[in-house]
Amino acid sequence: MSKNRLDPILHHANTQQQDQAQRLSTTLKTLRDAEAQLQQLLQYREEYSSRQTGGNAFSVEDLHNQQLFINQVNKAIEQQQHNIEHLSRQSQQQRIFWQQSKTRADAIDELIQKQANQARKREEYREQKENDEFNNRRSGPRSER
Repeated sequence: MSKNRLDPILHHANTQQQDQAQRLSTTLKTLRDAEAQLQQLLQYREEYSSRQTGGNAFSVEDLHNQQLFINQVNKAIEQQQHNIEHLSRQSQQQRIFWQQSKTRADAIDELIQKQANQARKREEYREQKENDEFNNRRSGPRSER
């Protein structure tokens, strides 16, 4: 097929779409990693809390230190939850950007296909017209005889 003048624009749109898809993929991976890290923190807190309630006698200082440590873990969990919320919003925005770039690339591709179909139909019409004229010229003198 011949080169279309919109091919560079389509190439650029496809490149943008691929870039947006890569950004979305990276953001989603970061989000999954953050969610896994949150699960690890939650599990760690649960395991630490269950070990500390084993019935052993603790001093007031030990209990105070344990409570401080649990508070630090809780703060880390809270920070991770905020991080996940941020990453979730970011991934939603990246998904929108990717969808927009895909829609743009698809529309350009559809326009190119439409132009190619119109050009093909014009060429078929031109060829048919030439064949008809050729056949009319060929059959013309015979009907005069």
